Amino acid sequence: MFDDQYYYKLLNARSDARYYKEQEQLEWIAKEMKIHKGPKEARMRYAKSVAQFLLSCIEIEKKWSEEYFCLASKEQLKRDQDRLYSEISPEHYVKSIWNPTFAAKVLGSDCGPILSAVAASMFENIVCAYRHMRFSMHWNQEVFLNLFQLLNQDRKISAEEIRELLISQYEVYSAEKQAVLLHIHYDFQNRTRKDTIETLDWSDPINLYTLGVYVSEEALERRNYIEQLTEEEIHALADRLVQDFRRGFFQGGRDILSKRVVGIYYPLGMERLVREVIALFRTEIHYVSYVTQIDTDPINVQYKVDHADDMACLVDALCCEKALESTAKELEANAEMVDAAGGYVVIRDPRQAAAWAKETEASPDRLVPTEEQRAVWENFEKEYTALIGKNFVEATMSHAELEIQVPQKEDGVPENV
Repeated sequence: MFDDQYYYKLLNARSDARYYKEQEQLEWIAKEMKIHKGPKEARMRYAKSVAQFLLSCIEIEKKWSEEYFCLASKEQLKRDQDRLYSEISPEHYVKSIWNPTFAAKVLGSDCGPILSAVAASMFENIVCAYRHMRFSMHWNQEVFLNLFQLLNQDRKISAEEIRELLISQYEVYSAEKQAVLLHIHYDFQNRTRKDTIETLDWSDPINLYTLGVYVSEEALERRNYIEQLTEEEIHALADRLVQDFRRGFFQGGRDILSKRVVGIYYPLGMERLVREVIALFRTEIHYVSYVTQIDTDPINVQYKVDHADDMACLVDALCCEKALESTAKELEANAEMVDAAGGYVVIRDPRQAAAWAKETEASPDRLVPTEEQRAVWENFEKEYTALIGKNFVEATMSHAELEIQVPQKEDGVPENV
């Protein structure tokens, strides 16, 4: 059930020595480093906060196993989750260095926003920890520890120095990061989440925590609603989605037999329905399905808005060029992954989309890209989309969507089934 590490065994082996050395350094910063009054006091407090977060991710990666999950209570699993996301929760965000307004206040208007953006980028390590991607966690840990060396100097540090350091680091790892991202989204052989969905008992809400993503109250409501549906109702919903996908080939005059893989996007909490979708794809049209993405609910929309433009500010044209080159090479080297792709199906909860789209005024202290930076980033996104479209040709595939209206609690959905 928790065998993601199998896929990353070689990559982990290559980086483990550095990963464990970094753990020692992070422990010193988080637990032993003395902070003295002076010009770098605020920077060291910032470093201690980020180091503590990275250590929390390391601890999750170390203990996250089938045995741990089976022995842990729902309360323990929720505590694990809350510890990882506490800094961006609405109740803590106002005084968190993940908040660019607070970061600007304590770290200065020049360095505060970019240091807040760096802290936000470290959140990648949460997903990596649950999937045992130590090699990917190492990339961010190395970025932070090199940043720490800069911040620990007894002089004033500028935002441009921080950006130059980050760019130099991203240029080293951008190609590898892009390759891993591609496999996470398109590699149908990485089937851990699919195996979990097919084997676990989704009548028990605790099993949502096995998927390594944020379990919100809304996700629990979705699970409760889906659990109330009969087997016949679940089958009817799944069948509608699968048949719509099949019709997409026939209506477009496409060859359904030339493909054999379908990706599934769905909101957390609908695993029982997804399991039936997987089964019908297997029996009805003989397609292999895999979970492309599990959509989660926003923990704090303000955090999302405040950090929406971070990456445009933290990379340069060379980083983007290397990422595109890496993507092109990976697509070429994985012809089977590309040729087999028959499209995707999407299950939506309209409440989830509405929550993400909620209008929120961004912090005036957030990172805002210059015109040149925005142009570089927009060009990268355009070229990346074109590269994916060139390989995963829409005209040879199909897709289908299913919208599930989940009633609110006040409409009669019990909190627990």
